[in-house]
Amino acid sequence: METATSQLREPIAPQVRPETERSILITVGEEPQHLYAARFAAHFFQEVPNVRFTLLGVLPPEETEIRGFYRTVVGTGQMDEDVRKLHTDRRREALETARRLLMSGGAGKGDINVRLRTQRTSMVLDIIDEAALGGYDACALGNRGRTWLDDMLEGTENITKEIIERSCGIPLWLCRTPAPSGRDVLLCVDGSEPANRMARHVGRILGSSGAHRVTILRVRREGAANPEEPEITFAAARALLEAEGVPPHTITTRVVEDNDPARAILNEAEYGRFAVVAAGRGGAGGGLLRRLFMGSVSHALYNRLTDAALWVCC
Repeated sequence: METATSQLREPIAPQVRPETERSILITVGEEPQHLYAARFAAHFFQEVPNVRFTLLGVLPPEETEIRGFYRTVVGTGQMDEDVRKLHTDRRREALETARRLLMSGGAGKGDINVRLRTQRTSMVLDIIDEAALGGYDACALGNRGRTWLDDMLEGTENITKEIIERSCGIPLWLCRTPAPSGRDVLLCVDGSEPANRMARHVGRILGSSGAHRVTILRVRREGAANPEEPEITFAAARALLEAEGVPPHTITTRVVEDNDPARAILNEAEYGRFAVVAAGRGGAGGGLLRRLFMGSVSHALYNRLTDAALWVCC
């Protein structure tokens, strides 16, 4: 016969999901005074453990185009050694500055890998290729990277399906401000698969540290038949965040009615002083830029969001 004492049981400790390591690829240009992506990462991940960074600098190709009248290409030639050394020195200086920025945010020397490579195709496609093949959780582009996307992707027709698929497999972070004032995330959801994938991505990146707060935002069109009740959408996004370890008390929800979802998101981002606006991308359209940023909402955010980093994924 069991005594009262023998019937007592130790309380079952809650299962805590082990913190996973996150790997972020950060592109670095030649201007040490900018480095928006590195500055964002240093601030956003301040004192957050288990984050590994790779700083990538891409040098111009060794061969340059020789242009004649009307800027037509008449041949190719080797880049002048002095010019190449100048580019190399500038890139190394910028990479070292970026490394120091990350360390000032708490990253250790062993958490930072520095890579310097020569451009093979185009700057932006080399970066996308590097991000996909390296198995990174995200690729962070600074303001210069935004310009590369504009210059290289709009109207480009000779992009392979393989490159498009690789780009969709890597969430892109567009960092167009030197450093956000806050560290919170505005997660935009609509019940779609891209939005759910973004919720999972946000959860994986934030983890269980509790250093960031997440507001799940649903924009409802006024007087329109919305496909899913906000409570259902919120429950799905919350479950994805919590499955990655995000503490429940750091998650809040908000519903806004507006017939212009992009305007509503921009207003919320400004009012809440969010560091990140995270959105899925989906829909149909021609041209690689639209393939990378499909849908009117994510495309509008791409063009108009300036005071926070934009995270997008397919």
